[in-house]
Amino acid sequence: MKYLIFLFALFFFLHSGRNKNQNETHLLPEINSVKYLHANTAFELKFPKGKSFNDSLLKFLRIYKDSLPPISGYNTYLVRVSCDIDSTTSSVCYHEFGSLSYDLLLLYEPNIKQATVINVAYNFLGDAFDESMSFTINSNVIKLEESYLADSDPDENDEIDAVDNLRKKHTIRISDKGKISITEAE
Repeated sequence: MKYLIFLFALFFFLHSGRNKNQNETHLLPEINSVKYLHANTAFELKFPKGKSFNDSLLKFLRIYKDSLPPISGYNTYLVRVSCDIDSTTSSVCYHEFGSLSYDLLLLYEPNIKQATVINVAYNFLGDAFDESMSFTINSNVIKLEESYLADSDPDENDEIDAVDNLRKKHTIRISDKGKISITEAE
């Protein structure tokens, strides 16, 4: 019995510390306008972004998970959305698409209170696939890498192999003057 209580206490201690850090968020500064930067990713093809998306972003961008070092005069914030948890926060979450989470990078111009929003990571989990994008930042360059993992058709032994495809790579450069450019490579 003492062993069971010890395990429970250890589990509670480890679990509560992890959740505290995972759930820690901060208020974003005031944002008067927002513009979404299209990088032509699979996320954008599945969830098209128009004017109504920009309007919904302005309404739900209130908190951020991490603050990153400034890039070319922009304050940078990482906003994480998990549709399993935050389904009411974003119009993207209203789609019926299995499990979906995504990260938005905000390039914030404090003088004019404008945020340029870039989708830098996502993960959709379906019954037989996992589609994702990850990012790295090095100085004023943001690299995006999309991948797709799916189950193949069963072979003659009814075994299913995973098919891993690298879809696209994108490079976003931000000049010293704040101009943003995107290039894409297969």
